[in-house]
Amino acid sequence: MFGGNKGMNMRLSDSEVVTIARRREDKKKKEALAKARKIREAKEKKEREKKRAQDELNRKIEEKEKIERDIERLRRMIADMH
Repeated sequence: MFGGNKGMNMRLSDSEVVTIARRREDKKKKEALAKARKIREAKEKKEREKKRAQDELNRKIEEKEKIERDIERLRRMIADMH
């Protein structure tokens, strides 16, 4: 028959119970650490993307200001010619 130990009362020793409890606790800790690592990595990725976007925006602003300065310089040159 299946489950041949039905009639026997299996008891774990205290050390086995402690070992099982430790394993469960260790597993929970590992899972919590993995979850925390994923959250931290996601935050770091978001910060990197935010910084990259800000750097790109700053670069475009600088480029725009340079173009505006060039336009103003050319306007003065044209005005000086007349």
